[in-house]
Amino acid sequence: MAAEALAEFALPARNLSQAVMARRNALKCYESREWLNYDARYPPSPVDRQVDHALLLNDLGGCLARYGAVVDSVASIEQGLAVLARADTAWKFKQNRSPYGAFLQNMGSAFRMRGELTGRVADLDSAVVWLRSALAVRTPSESPGSYSKTKAEQAAVSLARARLTGDVRRTAALLEETLIHLTTAR
Repeated sequence: MAAEALAEFALPARNLSQAVMARRNALKCYESREWLNYDARYPPSPVDRQVDHALLLNDLGGCLARYGAVVDSVASIEQGLAVLARADTAWKFKQNRSPYGAFLQNMGSAFRMRGELTGRVADLDSAVVWLRSALAVRTPSESPGSYSKTKAEQAAVSLARARLTGDVRRTAALLEETLIHLTTAR
């Protein structure tokens, strides 16, 4: 996590690359049948392992997408989306509001990043849907910081859509939408 946090301040490609590698290693250890990755005296329930696995997949998928955006790699973003899709198969994961809200935002962010790189409006439309779902979970009263981050991501999607449109009126409306998302982020 430290390498990913450092990416916001310096050497984003290198730090995100290290973060991806660390998350891949963590997932590999967790999925390994050869390594005992829990205290044998207190084995986790199958449901807990399913949720832990989904959390690891969510972290890796989001990190891969951010790395892809930094190095302009659609392939890395698509890898991130594929990993995130695996996280969504854990039914119990969906019942944990906070991490599932982060997952929904990661999906929205990944679609936005891919849409920005490819110019595909359909990706930005998908981002809108995922982020709306995230806001259903990340309410301002329940999770103000997460709510603000999701609203800021919605603003980024609106801005990306404004950059792609050729219509002046549509661009103006999307820029106004961007401003609304930012002001409601608090």
